[in-house]
Amino acid sequence: SSEELGIYSIAVQLFDVIALLPASLAMVLFPRLLKREDNQWSTTKDIFIVSSIFITIIGLSFYAIGQWFVVKLFGGEFINSYAVLLAMLPGAFVYAGMSILSQFVVSQGFPFSLVLVWIVGFSATCLTAFHFIPNHGAIGAAWSQSIGLFTVFVGVVYLAISIKIRNKK
Repeated sequence: SSEELGIYSIAVQLFDVIALLPASLAMVLFPRLLKREDNQWSTTKDIFIVSSIFITIIGLSFYAIGQWFVVKLFGGEFINSYAVLLAMLPGAFVYAGMSILSQFVVSQGFPFSLVLVWIVGFSATCLTAFHFIPNHGAIGAAWSQSIGLFTVFVGVVYLAISIKIRNKK
């Protein structure tokens, strides 16, 4: 419904705010990784840890004051956006990590397997959406988004670790 769409759009706007810093860090990381021939993994790991700590603090903050924040910023009619945002927070967390680790993967060349990982993640989002959205509305869409992003995160972690192991040999 249009009400569910409005609720979802508010939560997506807040998700974008949460994801902005890790995405910005990833954008800055890529040129640094290309310039360095050694310690690329160490640099990536350090930024991954800092980004994870940051996104955890932001996520916990939104969990603690998100309801108040939504009401103050958008009005009481959008209070249900808070529950949708909570369903998106796991996706925001893995999106942050995935943004950083993807830069490491791409700095080693652009493997077609990364494209496949995104196709699998998109498929997971779509398949779960067919079930969750009709039964749970905007929260179901948020769950589907988090599941799809988690799927991509697992794939990117696998690729990053595979590259790290291959580079050690």
